This record gives sequence, C-alpha cells and structure tokens, in this order.
Amino acid sequence: MQKSPLITIIDNIQSINREDAELQRNKGGDFNIFTILRKENDEVNLHSKFIYELIRHDETHGQRNLFLKLFLLHVLKIDIQDEKILVRREDYTEEKKRIDFVIETSNYLIGIEMKIDAKDQKDQLSDYYKELEIRQKQKKKKNIKLFYLTKFGHEPSKDSTKDLHKKFIELISFEYQIEEWLSACIQNVENIPKLKELLIQYLTLVQHLTGQLSKSKEKKMDELIIDKTNIDAIHQLVQHYPHIWAKKELEFWEKLCKKIQKINIYKENNFELEFLEQNDVGLNIDLIKEIRHTRKKDAFGFKIKKKFEIFKVEIEINHWNYRENIDIFISILGLRGKKLKNDGLKNLLENELKFKDESIDKKFYNKILIPKIKFYSKDTPNPTHALFDDVEFNSYIEYASKEVQNILKFLINNENALNNIVK
Repeated sequence: MQKSPLITIIDNIQSINREDAELQRNKGGDFNIFTILRKENDEVNLHSKFIYELIRHDETHGQRNLFLKLFLLHVLKIDIQDEKILVRREDYTEEKKRIDFVIETSNYLIGIEMKIDAKDQKDQLSDYYKELEIRQKQKKKKNIKLFYLTKFGHEPSKDSTKDLHKKFIELISFEYQIEEWLSACIQNVENIPKLKELLIQYLTLVQHLTGQLSKSKEKKMDELIIDKTNIDAIHQLVQHYPHIWAKKELEFWEKLCKKIQKINIYKENNFELEFLEQNDVGLNIDLIKEIRHTRKKDAFGFKIKKKFEIFKVEIEINHWNYRENIDIFISILGLRGKKLKNDGLKNLLENELKFKDESIDKKFYNKILIPKIKFYSKDTPNPTHALFDDVEFNSYIEYASKEVQNILKFLINNENALNNIVK
C-alpha cells in the first residue's frame, strides 16, 4: 500500500532529525556554556549581560568597537562611523526605571528595551521616550530612537506605550536582527577560535529560543517541499497543529481537576473549583486556542476557593503564555483594611509551603508547581512534547495533584493560626 504524502513527509522529517542528532553528537551534542550556567530565557543575567559585553565601549574581547558597529548596522540599521560611542546598560531614568541599553553617538541618542518572556511594565516605553527627549535637549543630539527588542518582533502592550504613537517605536527581534548580527560577528572572528566558539554557542541558543533550525537542517527541510502535493499536505498539518495542542491541554486541565476533586480533604471541607476562562458553552478546545493564539488573555487554568471564618482563600493554578512553569497563586481575600498582628501569614506560607511573597500587602504568594512545562502558543518555539507520552503526561498530573493536596492540607491544618493573624 502506497504511503500518503503526509506520512512520507513525516518519515523524511524523522530521518532528518536522526541525522542531525548524530551530527550534533559528533560536534559536542547539546553542550552550551550559556544554558549550563543560566536559563535560556534569563533576560537580565544572560542575554543582557552578554550582549552588553560585546558592544560596550570598554570591551574585554579585544575587538574594540567591531561588534558594536556591526550591532548598529545589522540590528539597528544605522551606519555610524564615530570612533567614540558610549554604551550604558540598565540606565536609570528620572522615574527610577531602567532602560536596558542606551547608546550615545555624536548625532544619535538610542534607547533599547529588551523583552524575552517578561511582561511590559505600566507606561514603560512611554516613560523611556520622554527620558530620551529630555536628554536630547540637554545633550543637543539631533536624533533619538527607541527600539523594542523581543524574540519575534511583536508590538508592545498599550499599557507600556500609553499615549506614545507606535511610529516612535522600532521593532527588532532575536529571530532576525540579532541572528543576523551574530552571524556577521562570527564571520569577522574566523581566526579567533575562542571568540568564534562563544559566539556560535550564543547563536545556537538564540536559534533554539526562537525555534529556528540549523542551516544544514533547514536546507534538508527545504528539499522536502518539492511539489504542490507536499505543500498541501504540510498546510493541512500546520492548520491542525494548534487543535492537537488545545485538545491535549484541555485533557490536562480536566484530568487534573477531576483528580483534585476526588481528594478526600477537598470533598470533606467544601472547597469549590472553577476554570479561569469559560465561554457560553463551557470549557472547550476553541477557547484554549483563542487564548494561546491571540495573547489577549495570557493565563489559563482554574481556581480552588474556600470561605474561612475571617477571610476567603483563592488558590489559582495557571499557565502563562510566556512562562515555562505552571504556577500557583494563593490569594487571601478580606484582609484589606484589617491590621495584622505580625508576619504570621507570611511566615507560615514561606516556611511551610516555600511560597514567595510577591505583594506589598502580603496577600499574594507564588510557587512554581511543575518545572519546565510549556503548552503551545503562537510564540512558543519549543512546547513540552513529553505531554504526548502517556507515562510522562500522567506523571505531571500525579505531581501536580500531590502539590495541590499539600496546600489544601496546610490551609485546613492551619485554619486557626490563619484566623488569629488579624488583630
């Protein structure tokens, strides 16, 4: 029986993957100094620091302003011949906010805000542009530019831009401009093995972060697309791919919720459960696809709620589009305007559950629930494929339900202590 075009393509892709994996093993496998020392999406301590080390004016790599001029040319598309160019990192504004990079030349004052997975802050880009305008007048610069650097070049949120028109913000990405710059840097240090290898490892990290293929693998993939039949088959697969992931995520949340609802402590203490997002027909695949694709609603998951004597508790279990974890947030409601006797609530949650205090008024706490899990969304290059393995999938459910059970036990066992924290 002749294979369908789609099955043939999948077989060929698996063959390419095996060949590429063998090639990578011969070259040192997945060893990468950056991912060994930091998480690949660590914006401040990895990406910002390394880029700054390459472009700062008091460089340590011995190439003077080579990487900086290539950065201006390939990332910012500005050809500047100045010999003296100042670069500052995490530069404070008058509002005590920090611009990731400020580059100052004889004619330009340039601000760059970088986002890997973090969310925009309120009025962030609007404030940065105002700061650049103030400095422009003080330093008598002719031109100011504000760049927004993200993984895929997406637009900033309205909360960040406020009343700043989008024409004043130039979008750049790791996927294109940073990749192009790193490739140019590598070409210019062919005879310096130490630098070349570091740059190649960072380029590999950027390509992985943005879901890009190696050049050799990309070429082989291109060769698979040889006629209209193959194009049609691949198009159908791509169209159906988000549905496959939405179906798997729906299964995950539903199984987790059912398992939690069967826990004795849940049933015996009148906890209630509700999903964070439901449309008129309830929880469904299309709703998950909408949330993961539009980014209009970042989080998806559910809440477990209970009313105690003095306050209400909401335990929110969710997954954010831009995060690598499923998180738990505990909200203690009803304490607004009340005085706490001491830091008993904070100490209980931090010492017993290892929760981190994330609020000024000590009402919200966050804990990583399952490390390194990603559901599919349009900006997620490497979702957790292990979820499609039944054993792995069930292990995630089991782990998560035990974590939730521990939290429910904690709340019931410490009900009196929690009620007594209020004066």
